[in-house]
Amino acid sequence: MHRRNFLKVSAAAGLSLLSPWSRHALAAEELQGFGGPFWITINLAGAWDSTMFCDPKGDLSDGSGNGPVNHFTQAEINQLNVGGRLIPLAPGSYYNHVPAAGGAPVHVLQHLASRGVTLINGVDAGLTNHRSGEQLAMAGSTTANFPTLAALVAFNNMVDRDPVPNGPMPLLSFGGYDGTANLVPATRLSRLGVLGQITRPDVIGQNNRSGQRIHGDARQALIAAAASERAGQIPGQMLLPDQARARSQLFVARSKEQHVGRLLQQFDFSTFDELPAGKLEQQAYVALRAFEGGLAASANLFLRGWDSHAFNDSTQATRMGELFSGLIYILDEAEALGIADRINIVVGSDFGRSTYYKDQSNPNSGKDHHSVTSWMSMLWGSGVENGVRVVGETTDGVVARGLGPDLQPMPEGQGVVLTPATLHSELRSLAGLTEGTIADQFPVGGDSLRIWG
Repeated sequence: MHRRNFLKVSAAAGLSLLSPWSRHALAAEELQGFGGPFWITINLAGAWDSTMFCDPKGDLSDGSGNGPVNHFTQAEINQLNVGGRLIPLAPGSYYNHVPAAGGAPVHVLQHLASRGVTLINGVDAGLTNHRSGEQLAMAGSTTANFPTLAALVAFNNMVDRDPVPNGPMPLLSFGGYDGTANLVPATRLSRLGVLGQITRPDVIGQNNRSGQRIHGDARQALIAAAASERAGQIPGQMLLPDQARARSQLFVARSKEQHVGRLLQQFDFSTFDELPAGKLEQQAYVALRAFEGGLAASANLFLRGWDSHAFNDSTQATRMGELFSGLIYILDEAEALGIADRINIVVGSDFGRSTYYKDQSNPNSGKDHHSVTSWMSMLWGSGVENGVRVVGETTDGVVARGLGPDLQPMPEGQGVVLTPATLHSELRSLAGLTEGTIADQFPVGGDSLRIWG
């Protein structure tokens, strides 16, 4: 790889590269990793149609004369019994997934209920612009460069604390809006192979996945010893504070980089390559192992393709199948790694789809944008989930109803209408982003409502 291109991909991965000789040097400092809880936000980019999942309407009409909300009937709406609670769901085969160990398909909600999941209907984004909607879902505000929930969690847990952990990748991002307000670097991992090339430059083979190295152990030890000796000499030669500070930062960056390299060495790439390329499973594979090693505090996962202006039902069904398969994988893999009880997951989308199809006579018709949508939460690390809960409600025309303090729907014009800002306000409290923390600098507003008790 040419030096210029190498520096470009290094910057893209959030790693500082300042001098070539320090590549092998600098014995890694003892990692003081973060132990959790870890936060995962899942960005459903393009706006999903939650009436095809947890807020089904069937052949009801919004009263506009444009036709029914869904192509299925009210009689076809399922009443799924989970722990004695009846959960209304749209009909569809995309809920069922075969477990990794094999056997009969499992229903996504019944599987997630083992640790708990909350379905939140009637979330009014108040807009239908993709760029603003995506940011609002991930950050709770449309202010320029406003930090996401994942960024605030990463800063609060890996920077603004004593003692400061030295995890090299506080925030992982796999795409979509990931503003940080320059609080923390976002390590963007849309291509895992690039990270492998940066952190394991001495390994031979495509994507640096083989075990064969350019130098043998003896030669590598000589290189490391020489670089370490030089690293010890340089600080005394630096008389300017800025030079000393930059050198110190470089030392820390190099030390942390070795931790990332060791993380990749632990990857079972044969298993990784079997996962759906670019989907949630591969993203979760990386994020969960970074969490397990204490290298990161939060991650923004990304699933695109929800903007169904044509072929709404088939597009949404396909994407929901990918989402639910990914959620089952995250739970199962987190359980296998022993960190499921330290994981918090929030699923949000730009906004929703319109309450009628663009062409009722065409079964393959699409839907346009609508401001009201649904969210999901699996806050296992905060201990506030239990079974399957449904919070919030919409009218036949998918208009959000206001909620009272007991979370029950109120008469029209009363109660608190859920917004992304309201949800972020509550999520911040659960994440420890209370008064006196960095969150004070980035207020989201929103009415107070104890959604998670």
